[in-house]
Amino acid sequence: MLNTYSWGNEGEPGMWYKNRPEDINAAYDALWSGTTLNKVGDSGLVQYVYSAFYSLAGISSQMYYNFLVTQNCWGATNQLLNTAQQIQQFVTIH
Repeated sequence: MLNTYSWGNEGEPGMWYKNRPEDINAAYDALWSGTTLNKVGDSGLVQYVYSAFYSLAGISSQMYYNFLVTQNCWGATNQLLNTAQQIQQFVTIH
């Protein structure tokens, strides 16, 4: 595991976070217990997730506030991964 990225943890709601202790612990727990869900990309996507994180970190994520907590997390995860994949496609094309 290189990094963890999360949205809406304790602290300021609607903010993106990187490598919070509780996220690192949860990631290791999921890896060791085998409860990780699925693979979304290969090692080539990692640098674009990093770029997407910093791109999104400056944007308020108010649109997630009206949904259930689990939908908030999934929506934020999808936003991060979709942004990373778009950056990767753009770089690959250009």
